[in-house]
Amino acid sequence: MKQILFIATDPLKNEVKLLKETFEKHIIIRHPEMKGHISSIKKVIENPLYIGQGTKNRESLIYLGNFQDNKKIPYLIVAVKYIKKLDQIILTAFGTQNLGLNKINKILWQQKKQNLITPTLPPHKN
Repeated sequence: MKQILFIATDPLKNEVKLLKETFEKHIIIRHPEMKGHISSIKKVIENPLYIGQGTKNRESLIYLGNFQDNKKIPYLIVAVKYIKKLDQIILTAFGTQNLGLNKINKILWQQKKQNLITPTLPPHKN
């Protein structure tokens, strides 16, 4: 059985899991800025700025949020995929200088803040 580092519930009531294997063998190897930031990933799932449908895979959810534990990198992007036996699992997470709205095909949820911009996304080609 795969070891789960955390299970978090997003604003859409999806339960999202981060597997130890994914964190150690993918996330911190490909995105070293994420080392020591498991709690940041969980915070973005629980309190994102946006949740959207992925552009590459429409079965994936993309969570965009603030990287609260990293002063040099302002935003965090977390990609999640539904897998039958494991439910919603995190595929990757990485820090970025821009919010990453180009990673979203369709906005499914956004945080209600007065200063948050509602983007107009161009139609995505299939």
